[in-house]
Amino acid sequence: MSPNPLTRRGRSFVDAEVQGGLLRAIAVHWIILFVVNVLALVVWLRMFEQPEIGWGETFVDCLRRFMPFFVVSLALIPAFIWDTLK
Repeated sequence: MSPNPLTRRGRSFVDAEVQGGLLRAIAVHWIILFVVNVLALVVWLRMFEQPEIGWGETFVDCLRRFMPFFVVSLALIPAFIWDTLK
């Protein structure tokens, strides 16, 4: 008897080694994307909005201004990884 193609599979991991490696790679890619976005925002602020102040002050201002974006982005990374797993 063949399984019903409309039923969802009950296990998340079928091949833990392959899927685990894939999940690690996806997590690293999302984290790199996040870090690059932060750096791009800092550079943008420094070059176009605050060229007269130091990098440290620019970084602190970037964190203050874009904290909601950073929190949401970090919170979504596990959701994207989980969705990929499914």
